[in-house]
Amino acid sequence: MRLFFAVPFGEETLDRLCAAQELLRARANRGRFSPRENLHLTLAFLGELPPSRLDALDRAVKSIPFPPFEAKFDRLGCFRRPGGSIWWAGLRPTPQLLAIQRSLSDALQRESASCTGMILNMAINYGGREELVHAARTLARQVEPDHLFPDGVPALRFSAPVGSIVLMESRREGPMMRYFPLLTRHAVPPGTQPSHITPKERNSR
Repeated sequence: MRLFFAVPFGEETLDRLCAAQELLRARANRGRFSPRENLHLTLAFLGELPPSRLDALDRAVKSIPFPPFEAKFDRLGCFRRPGGSIWWAGLRPTPQLLAIQRSLSDALQRESASCTGMILNMAINYGGREELVHAARTLARQVEPDHLFPDGVPALRFSAPVGSIVLMESRREGPMMRYFPLLTRHAVPPGTQPSHITPKERNSR
C-alpha cells in the first residue's frame, strides 16, 4: 500500500485552485493538469507500507494536537525544467501549518512508521536548482512554453479552512493515479474532547 497523510480541500478552495489551473491551461500549448479530485496538501509521504502498519498510523495521527485553522495560499509559482515546467500553488509556512506537520512527523517516528518524504522543509532539485518548498500543491506538470506570463505571474492569495487530516492510499488505475481515503482525523477546537478516527470503507482491489 502506497500511503500518505494529506489535508483535503473544501469545494470553495478547489474552485479557486481549478480557476488557477484554467489560467495556465488558457496560455499553455500542452501540459498535464492534476484532476480536481486529486488536489490536496501532502503532510507526510509514507511510501509502501503493509496493512499491518495501519494501527501504528492510527495511533500516530490520534495522538497529535489538531485544532482547526486556516491555511494561507500566497503565490502561484513554477519550477522550469526540461520537458516542461511544474506549476504549483504555494502556501505560507504559518506557525499552525508547521506545528501540525512537525507534530505528525514526531508521532510517526515514535510509532516507528516509515516517513521518507516530508513535503514541508523538503529540498527538491529541479533543473539543477535547489528550492526550499515549505508547502506547495502541484497544479500541472510538463507545461509548455516556460514563460506563460511575460507581464508577471497572477497573484494567488486566499485562505483555506483546514478541518481534517486523511490517510490516503495511492493507486495507479490505467494512466491515472487515484487516491482513496482510509482514515480521517477531524480537527478539535481547544477545550473539547478529541475526535475519533473515522475509518473509511476500503475499496476492493
